[in-house]
Amino acid sequence: MKRGAKAADLYGLPLDEFTKERDALAKELRQGGDKEAADQVKALRKPPVSAWTVNQLARRHPQEMRALVKAGEGLRKAQRSAVGGGGPDALRDATRAHRDRLDELTSFARHELDADGQTLQRAVQTLRSASVDKEASKALLEGTLTADVEQAGFGQVLTAVPAGGFRRKARPRAKEPKEPPKPKPDPNAAKRARVEAQLEKARARVRELEARLDELGPP
Repeated sequence: MKRGAKAADLYGLPLDEFTKERDALAKELRQGGDKEAADQVKALRKPPVSAWTVNQLARRHPQEMRALVKAGEGLRKAQRSAVGGGGPDALRDATRAHRDRLDELTSFARHELDADGQTLQRAVQTLRSASVDKEASKALLEGTLTADVEQAGFGQVLTAVPAGGFRRKARPRAKEPKEPPKPKPDPNAAKRARVEAQLEKARARVRELEARLDELGPP
């Protein structure tokens, strides 16, 4: 790995080179006087082979990955429309478009990266879940996933490298210790509970509509 390489580049390397090159980059940063960035690089996790497979797809096929994320965004909007009483046609079309983009990348993983059955299954799950999640899709596009993405919809995933890179934090000034303030009662607790219950019902409705679409089969 060339001197001055970025931490994000680690996730484009062959998997068996990750740890060695991560440690080398951390050492380079430490020798350059940037101890905080060195510690952050040293703490980066080696991704499992399934997440590594997805990272390689993002780097080899960025256009197709962007198309998948765009289709995922369309599916997310169609789901919300269906929950709000919209017709099933838009959801059906969005589901089909997302599935087509997913199948395309699955084929690349199978033939270009020789992903075995279990690895391919977990990679496909990550592609499906991350592409419909607004936050997870950022790491998906960057090819910096550190782990598989299990849950679609509203889950989150940590990216390997912050979008703005590593920045040295200002050293906080010493302050006199103070007693922590007593927690105040949440005036919106009841309202929040009702909204969360409504959100859970909405998710259940989306799952029900998707199951009905699967039962109907392709048009």
